[in-house]
This record gives sequence, structure tokens and C-alpha cells, in this order.
Amino acid sequence: MKRKYLMAVLACSLCLTAASVHGMAATADSAKTESKEETEEKNTEVAEAETEAKETETTTEKASEAETEEAADETETETKEEETEEAMERPTYKALDFVTLGDYKDLVINQKDLGLPDVYTDEEINEYVESSLKSIAASVDGVAEELTEGTVEEGDTANIDYVGKKDGEAFDGGTAEGHDLTIGSGMFIEGFEEGLVGVKIGDTVDLNLTFPEGYKNEDLAGQEVVFTVTVNSVKRVPEITDELVSTVTNGDFSDLASYTEYVRSYMDGDLEQQKTSALHDKAFSMLKEASEINGYPEGLKEYTEAFIQDYYEASAERYGMELPEFLEKAIGITEEEFQKELVDMAEENMDLELYFNAILETEKIEITDADYELMAQNYGYESFEAMYESGGDPIKESAYLNMIQAKALEALTENVTVQE
Repeated sequence: MKRKYLMAVLACSLCLTAASVHGMAATADSAKTESKEETEEKNTEVAEAETEAKETETTTEKASEAETEEAADETETETKEEETEEAMERPTYKALDFVTLGDYKDLVINQKDLGLPDVYTDEEINEYVESSLKSIAASVDGVAEELTEGTVEEGDTANIDYVGKKDGEAFDGGTAEGHDLTIGSGMFIEGFEEGLVGVKIGDTVDLNLTFPEGYKNEDLAGQEVVFTVTVNSVKRVPEITDELVSTVTNGDFSDLASYTEYVRSYMDGDLEQQKTSALHDKAFSMLKEASEINGYPEGLKEYTEAFIQDYYEASAERYGMELPEFLEKAIGITEEEFQKELVDMAEENMDLELYFNAILETEKIEITDADYELMAQNYGYESFEAMYESGGDPIKESAYLNMIQAKALEALTENVTVQE
């Protein structure tokens, strides 16, 4: 469901400072430019009106009345802002009054259940090296040969249009045009890239595929789908040499060996992060199965719904858009659909918040000012005050949610035994 894209309030809650929405930068700049021009025009009109107002007593009286009405409007606005601030005050509560936590002190998880290898093999490292270099080279002018005839080969970067359908209906995130895909990169589900090898440039094929059982989108996990793919063109990179490596990396790497070592280090570090994330997910899933939420603190539902609403409105404003336009361009849903999902989103976020806080209370762990300062520094800010100024209350709330999540999951997994 589209909620999967919306349910990012806890999981990626600092995207107000680092959000990247494809194709939105130009739109935002355009919107801001138009807004600036409109403001300047309105300011000019107001200035002219004020000049004319001074010429006659009648106009002066009207201006006075307008000022009185404006003052009343300002008072009303301030009152509404005060009411909003009051409504947005975070409720205080003790999570253990609402959560019955299961025993998590002796959780045992099998390493195989995490679905990750212990280490990457040399073959896997080399495959990634070749795929990444060819992908980079395809974007560098004069390096790759662009073909409009022939067939797709392993290692080619194919420019494709595709539509993914489940039960005959296009599903979210399964459609794109002009997408560059390096064959063999493993960026798409199993069978997609392999199914394009040998396809003629200009042809359209149907790929009957199945999403893996553990796919992150639960609506697609284990489901049979059909991708209709058109191959528009192909870029083919010559044999990888030390000279090619130096060229496509702008001299950052002088030869294939140094680039391979860099990739190995990156992939090893990424694998450790994946293991930690998978361990967190598995342990938390086991905890939820053994626990129960008995109710919600007074005011938390209203607060959470308001936060989610404000969060997306602030994101829209950052790109110079109204909420409906932002939802359509960034997530692909209407405002009406968003409002329907809001209640369920709030409940899911409340559940997570209560579980995390219940763990912290059990472990007697508190969130301190030093934690806020450290988080700000990790995101490149001099202080949390500077970070707060960049986004206001949504940033503060997001920082809080991020910290209780990180600290709770860390405490949870400290009590987990992983069996080989």
C-alpha cells in the first residue's frame, strides 16, 4: 500500500534536512521564483495604494479602516498560532502504564534468519566492481558507445521504459520511463536483468517474475508480477583497464586494484550495517509478538496526527509547494488518500513510540541534551539549536523519535544471543 512510502516518520525522520525528491529541485526553485515575483508585484501595488491614500481624506479613512481590520486579522492569527502551539504540546506519560513488555532478556536469533552472508566473496566483490565501473562509465561522455541496433548484453547499460503489474493492475513504484539500468548490477529483482539479455534494441518484452518473500514492500513480497519492458537504447563500455578506471573516477583511483580495495572496504562496512539493521528488525519483531499495548496516553493520538500532518506540510513548504502538489510529486498520492491513511499511520507510529519508550524505562535510559547535541553534530550542525532553526518543531520531534528508536534498539539487541 502507499502507506509504506508515508510511514517514514520514525524510520527516516530527518529527511526534512536531507530529503531528495527526484525532479523537485527545479520545481521548487521555479515555485520560489514565481512566489518572489508575485510578492514584489503585490508590494508595488500596496505602495501605490498607500500613495493614493494620502491624496484624499476619504481614502485615508478607508486606509484607517483597513488597518483596523488588519490588526484584527493579526490578533486572530496570533490566537490561532497559540492554539496550534498548545495543541502540539507533546503529552507526558509513562509508557509502561500502557505497554506489557514480553521477556526480551534471553532472545535467541539464528544467524541464518538474518538472511545475510558472513562475508562477501571475492567473486561478489569483483562482480560489483565491474558493474559499478560500467555504470559510471556509461554516464561519462565519450567513454561508452551508444547503440540503437543490436541486442542487450551482460554489462550493458540499457535505457528502458517499464510498467510492473500485479493481477493486471500497475503497482506503486513499478513504472518508469528512460531509466538507465546496468545489466548485472543486481539492482532489480531476480530475473529482471537476466530477462533483458538478448532482447533487441527497440523491442518490448513481458517478464513474468516473482518478488522475493522477504521483500520490503509487504504487498509485493512473494507475489507474481509482470513487467512490460521496452529497450530504448544501449550504452556499451569497453574492456575495463587501469586507464579506464582513472578516467571515469577523475583520477581518484589510478588503477583497478586500488578501486577494488575501496569497494571491498565499502561493501564490508555496508554488510555490517545491514547485519545490525537486520538484527534490530528481527529482535524487535520478536519483542512485539511477546508484548501487548493496552491503550494510549491521553492526547497522544491527536499530537501524533498533527505532527505527521505538519511534517509533510513543512516538507512541501521547503520545496515551495502546497501539500497536495508535494504529495502527488513526491509520493504519488492525493491529499484525500493521505488523510485516509493518516489515522493508521498515527496508530503505527504510536505503537512504535510506546514500545521504544517502554524499553528505555525498563532499562532506565534517558534522552539527554548531550544526545541532541551529538545528533546535530553527526548531521553537520554546530549545535542542536542550529539544527532546530533549520526546520523548527518537526526537526525537534524527529530528532526525539530517532533517538528513542536508536537507544531502544541498541538496548534490546544487547540482550540478544546470535547463534551461528
